[in-house]
Amino acid sequence: MGTSRMITDEQRDLYATYEPLNLKYYKVYRKYFKDFTSKDNLRVVDVGGGSGHFARKVKTYFNKNGVDVNMTVVDYCEYLQWEQIEDIEFVKMSAYNYLSELEDESVDILFLNAILHHLTFDTYRQTRNSQRELLELSHAKLKKGGILCMRECYSESPLIKNLTTPVIYYLTSSRLSIIERIARRFGSTSAGVGVCFLSPKVWQKTFTKIGFTIINTTIFPWWWSVPYLVRSNRVAFVLKK
Repeated sequence: MGTSRMITDEQRDLYATYEPLNLKYYKVYRKYFKDFTSKDNLRVVDVGGGSGHFARKVKTYFNKNGVDVNMTVVDYCEYLQWEQIEDIEFVKMSAYNYLSELEDESVDILFLNAILHHLTFDTYRQTRNSQRELLELSHAKLKKGGILCMRECYSESPLIKNLTTPVIYYLTSSRLSIIERIARRFGSTSAGVGVCFLSPKVWQKTFTKIGFTIINTTIFPWWWSVPYLVRSNRVAFVLKK
């Protein structure tokens, strides 16, 4: 699949600060956790799990319900917070490499929170292919009846609508100094690295083609990330194999 561009230290530290502050999507997932409270030796993998705050919250839920959980957080970056959290395995590795090494149908619950839009490569086509390939790999590693929970961001300009995705990718992934400065001026912390946001409809179409059953789509309210020019929202999905 090639090598994805690494997020910057600035992005890593920003996410570590932001992660504990907004867990609305956790509430979307939680109502589906009860289907797994009768299982023994539950295996849960949080891919792109950042500082581990979210994974700890999930583990606490199952522990309170008397479920023994094997919880693993996988991230390309190492976070200082990892040293402060016990009973969770932290692995510094690319998502693709880690999942490739797992046995098929070995995971009960898998999380991909805010990771897929960061899987950026040197071309738009490579980037889109990498997103699909990681989802296909996730599907293969889930047990029958297992679920994939994921949160994504989406930004759209009402002026260009469906063209927003490639335009934002090209603006944020360009390493030309003038383009990078423009992207940062518009608030992009990913300038020079890139992001690839997809609309909920495009994600849903991708999930269905891979073989997932979509059991929940929750779209959170819009806000103007660039007043009157670009609006953004978040969406949470729960998918079943």
